[in-house]
Amino acid sequence: MLMAFAGTRPEISGEPLTRMLLTSRPYLAHQVFTADTDTIYDDSAGDDGTMLEHLNNEVDKLHGVIPSSLTIEAHPKIASKPFTGAHVFV
Repeated sequence: MLMAFAGTRPEISGEPLTRMLLTSRPYLAHQVFTADTDTIYDDSAGDDGTMLEHLNNEVDKLHGVIPSSLTIEAHPKIASKPFTGAHVFV
């Protein structure tokens, strides 16, 4: 969840300067998917299963005399509070 990039470059004065950049994800995607986009950020709401289960359900919607959907979509659930507590980098 953390990416670091560092390198040494010469300053204008010619002295070496080490620069480091840290970055992380602004959100955390769960490993389950939902068909209801209104509940993507609701951790207590139900889901449509893992990727394979969800895609099978999406394909099933295409079958029948009158399909209940014309597209296959995959919306992962996003954790509403993914980073609770103290996070310390040492």
